[in-house]
Amino acid sequence: MGENGGATWDPPRIFRDEDGHMVDKTPAWHADDRVDRMFRRKMNNFVDHVLYDSPTLAPGRDGLTVQKMIDALYRSAEQGGIEIRI
Repeated sequence: MGENGGATWDPPRIFRDEDGHMVDKTPAWHADDRVDRMFRRKMNNFVDHVLYDSPTLAPGRDGLTVQKMIDALYRSAEQGGIEIRI
């Protein structure tokens, strides 16, 4: 949740303030199997990477970069919203 709303991924829902009322919305696009196909593609890629050393779609350095950003967000919040260099 932020100042004006928030969201969840699973299940996909969006919460926001509209005209002074908190509104809960569920996106309709999630009804097909695209998410399931994406998940299977990621898992197959991970298995191929581990077993056959094929290129990975999600290298560890990308995960480290995301974690540094999340840590900086928390540090910024603890320090009153100041900019944190990564």
